[in-house]
Amino acid sequence: MKKSLTLLAAFIFGLTLFGFGCKKDTAMNKASINSFDQPATTSTQPIKKPTTPTQPTPAAPAPSSDILYLKQVMKNLLQVRSFRASMSVPSTDGTLTGEIEFVRQGGLHGTLNLPGQITSEVYLLGQDIFFRTGTSTWINLSAKPEGKKAAELFQSAFSLNADETSIPISNSARVLGISDDPQGCKLYTITQSKSDGSGPQQSQICVKNDLPVYLKAPGDQGIVQVSYRDFNTDIKLNPPSVK
Repeated sequence: MKKSLTLLAAFIFGLTLFGFGCKKDTAMNKASINSFDQPATTSTQPIKKPTTPTQPTPAAPAPSSDILYLKQVMKNLLQVRSFRASMSVPSTDGTLTGEIEFVRQGGLHGTLNLPGQITSEVYLLGQDIFFRTGTSTWINLSAKPEGKKAAELFQSAFSLNADETSIPISNSARVLGISDDPQGCKLYTITQSKSDGSGPQQSQICVKNDLPVYLKAPGDQGIVQVSYRDFNTDIKLNPPSVK
């Protein structure tokens, strides 16, 4: 179970690379993933020393029209009422693949697959998170510490607030190239600093009808990809029966 929950956390963290949840939460999410099997610890914060005033930092150049457009595309994604998506996330145990059905006012249903492993399935419905592997009995993880961590990650990954902090494209990002993709979308290749300030790193966004068709970005073990479809369609979630 702990193994499956750790993979579940890796799956959610992959979503944060693509605009689900604030960029400022990315480090927290990654730390939460690493701490799934770790006991809670108490730490103290160091006392900050007064700093000497410095000269004002020159204003950063305004983002290009292409970057502004891509930021709007990602905001559009955060405002749709429903969609389906496929994801692949490389890990040390192989490539994790997943399918999700997302209904903004209803919740989320996801399936996770790892080569040689039993399929895991998850529902997020309000504050409840249901989980099972294979055809085992559904369990409600909401009251368990690991379940609470997973729920927090899901809530962050699928933030209902579409604001500037939720967009994984910085104003300083640059477009390296634009081309026509065989899938009928316009492919943008961009470069920007990583969320931790290091970098730069490249990512790709393919756009059609002002919404992403797929996104690619580097993860810890390779390229993470998410593909989207069925925007704003009538998706029915079938909550599990838990006694």
